[in-house]
Amino acid sequence: MKGLGTDDATLIGVITSRSRRHLQAVKAVYPQNHKNTLEKDIKGDTSGHYEDILLAMITDRNDYLASLVSKSVKGLGTNEDLLVQVICTNSAEKLRKIAQSFRNLYGKDMTKEILDDLSGDTKALFQALLEGRKPSDTNVDLELAKRDAKRLFDAGEGKWGTDEKTFIEILATRSRPQTEAMGRAYADVSGHSIAKAIEKETSGTFAKALYALVTPRDEFFGLAFRKAMEGLGTNDDQLIRLVAGLSKSQIRAADVWYTHRFGNSLAKDIGSETSGNFKKVLLAVLPSQGH
Repeated sequence: MKGLGTDDATLIGVITSRSRRHLQAVKAVYPQNHKNTLEKDIKGDTSGHYEDILLAMITDRNDYLASLVSKSVKGLGTNEDLLVQVICTNSAEKLRKIAQSFRNLYGKDMTKEILDDLSGDTKALFQALLEGRKPSDTNVDLELAKRDAKRLFDAGEGKWGTDEKTFIEILATRSRPQTEAMGRAYADVSGHSIAKAIEKETSGTFAKALYALVTPRDEFFGLAFRKAMEGLGTNDDQLIRLVAGLSKSQIRAADVWYTHRFGNSLAKDIGSETSGNFKKVLLAVLPSQGH
């Protein structure tokens, strides 16, 4: 970025090929050899979504996710889709790290900021998730999965009205592998998926949050990429959030699911929807660059 013009190829190559930890070290030493910070130089030499994605990718991932939470609860109304994307797809341990980043960045308690913006069953669900009772182990108890599936069926489709407390109790306290096992057991009990039951029995943000909790993450993020490209125009902000907010392994898993479901890789479809240096950054990060 020194002198006339910017060497975009080098800038993109370095930022997309280094780990977040390495980039934090680069940010720390950069002012020793330059008169500005790395962020300030990027802002001065780039613009638009190209600038946005570079700044997002040089930000510590926990700090970045904390900034998304702040954005979701800032101002009038709540961006509940964004809140669901961060809170309902991360482990309890990860949420604790994001909460610490939130406090460091904004001097506020993340849980309080989120809960002050919610109400009813949605608030109760997020409170349970933010209390960190969801274990991170990978062990699966098949008998518990069957019991949970039966309890959820009885609390929803199996009765008049829906017992939301049972959904919250189970889905906010089971590990993701355990929840996925419960989902398979639910299909045996009801003849269809737990996601279909959630769609039928609940609504609004509560339904979206439950759906995020029961859907395998590769599928959830694969669909999130797809939705960012559907309709008129592309939701470039959402593409940035996904690419900058997910780990490389999460992006690879989403790409495998996406390719199997839609026939094209993420790189192929995103490449046809974006352009310029913004496109180059995205394609440098995404796997399966078969074009």
